Amino acid sequence: MDASPAAATTTTHVATWHDALVTRIGIIGGGKGATLHADAIIHTRSADLVGVGGRPGSAGELAAVADCPDLSLDDLCDGSDALIVAVPPPDVG
Repeated sequence: MDASPAAATTTTHVATWHDALVTRIGIIGGGKGATLHADAIIHTRSADLVGVGGRPGSAGELAAVADCPDLSLDDLCDGSDALIVAVPPPDVG
């Protein structure tokens, strides 16, 4: 039987220039425009989708599909470098 102590293992993350260039983006909205933006963000290496916020229902559905949190607007603003506002214009007239 070997009485020597088990070798310790350590995991270290080394930051790279790529880490510094990743933009954290949040989306306000949950409709077609927001869905297109979410898909583009998910498929790029230079951005991370922080979360989605907006009306209950559509924003939550998009968050579930995009595998990101459904956040309050305050949390979305606090955790993002940039926001995409993808909501329809108000009715005029």
